[in-house]
This record gives sequence, C-alpha cells and structure tokens, in this order.
Amino acid sequence: MKVKICGLTRPEDAEAALDAGADYLGFVFHPPSPRFIEPARAGELISHLGTHGRLADGRARCIGLCVNLTPPQMNEAAALSGIDLLQVYGDPDPEDLTALVPECFMAVRPRSLTEASKLASRYGAVSRGTGPGLLVDSYSRKAWGGTGEQADWSLAGTVTASVPRTMLAGGLAPDNVAQAVAQVAPWGVDVSSGVEAAPGLKDVDAVRAFVSRARQAVASREPGPATKA
Repeated sequence: MKVKICGLTRPEDAEAALDAGADYLGFVFHPPSPRFIEPARAGELISHLGTHGRLADGRARCIGLCVNLTPPQMNEAAALSGIDLLQVYGDPDPEDLTALVPECFMAVRPRSLTEASKLASRYGAVSRGTGPGLLVDSYSRKAWGGTGEQADWSLAGTVTASVPRTMLAGGLAPDNVAQAVAQVAPWGVDVSSGVEAAPGLKDVDAVRAFVSRARQAVASREPGPATKA
C-alpha cells in the first residue's frame, strides 16, 4: 500500500511524513489553495530533506500538484522544485502530457459511472514509470482538491479495476482509511486535509495514524500462511 501525504508546506511536517513511512510527499502548486507553496520554496524544502533516509535511498518521492497549467509551465515548476512526479488536474490532451519532463499522472474527479469509465480510458495510460497510474479524487465545485469531501468509492472501485496503480484521494482520514482500502482496494491512498490541525499545517499524530492504519488494512485483508493456496 502506497501512502501520499499531500499539501505539505513546512519542513517539520514533511519530516514527520517521512518518519511515519510515507511513500510520497505532495506539494501544491495551485495558488488558490490554502496549501499553496511556490515551486522554488518547495525546492528549498526538498533540498533540506535530501539527506533523510527515505528520500536519499529512493523509498520516498516528491510530487508536485498542478491545475490547468501548460506543459511548459509544469516543466518550469518541476525544474524549480526538483519534484520527481507531476500530478495533473484539468482536461489536457493526453498527447500534450508527453512533453512533460518528469513522470506524470492524471487526477480525475468522476461524477458518474459513465464519466469514470471515460476518464479511465482517456487518462489511464498517461502515466509512465512506476508511480501512480491515475488518482481518483472527489468532485467539488469549490476547489480542485483538498476539500475534505469524500470521493464516491463505488466509482473509484470501477477505476481501480481497470487502471493499474490507482490511488484514492478525497475525504480520507485516519478514521476511514481502513474502510476505504477494504472497499476500493486501491494501489495507494492520498490524504491532505484529513491529517491537518489547520490548512497546510499537519497534525503529526494524525499523519502517523493514517499511514499505520492504511498499511494495517492491507495486512488484515491478505490471507495468512495457513490459508494461502
């Protein structure tokens, strides 16, 4: 089970996420967000974290979240920040994303089964590399993400069944992540507002609990040695 802690703005929060065992650190390059961080500032933070074991040996990677940016703008943000992957919101032509220098994957917000299937078909093959294949988030008119509104897990399950390495986001928190993992069976889970003391400020205990419970949920659904074929 891969775990992403998103909306990081402070070194101490990023360090806490790494210490808890997070696989991905997320930085929001979308100015309207209360979790916005300038790409250059994210670069300073990532550089500061560079000696942490999980980053230094490649067990953890950094993701930059972009909304409705052009490929040149996203490449510039990636270069300034030094992130490893781009998480893309919007409605780009899949072919345009081949111009991105880092690995990338799309974040989709389906509102119906038909839309979920169309988005999975349109963007499910965009990802390259070993990162997320697609991220399923909750739809909201208020913001692109980080709203705390729960995604439709039945729609997310449809995407998970058709797109390898689907990551689930949207309204996840320590108290529901185990249920989400059991119901959707995602490759990974992504949390932002669900582990915060305030927008952009993480609650260390909540971060630890989220990572632990996500991993425990996977362990509990795996058959034990005596039941394996």
